[in-house]
Amino acid sequence: MQVRLIQTDRQHRSLGVHPQFRRQDHQLRTLKKEYLNLHKDLKIARSGAHKKNDKRMKQELTRALLSRTEHEEEREENLTLMEQLDELLQGKNKELLLINEKVIANNGEVNINVFTIR
Repeated sequence: MQVRLIQTDRQHRSLGVHPQFRRQDHQLRTLKKEYLNLHKDLKIARSGAHKKNDKRMKQELTRALLSRTEHEEEREENLTLMEQLDELLQGKNKELLLINEKVIANNGEVNINVFTIR
């Protein structure tokens, strides 16, 4: 009887079925993953690769900020120019309407004069 229990325990152990061993296996797997991650992080820290990446990222951020500032200034200048052009256009449209009214009025006078001359 004792032998069968031992054999059953061994079989369960090999299959990972026994609750106590399953918990321990899970803990061992978790610890191994953590160890591998820490080992990888330590390797990266020793290599200095993160410093290169940080430096490159800072350069890219600086370049992006400068570009954004330039584009914002350019946009502001363009908006100001568009507003000025819009004001000029409205003024020219008013002048054109006045000229059209004068032309229409003059055409009417010309037509009246043509009829009176004949």
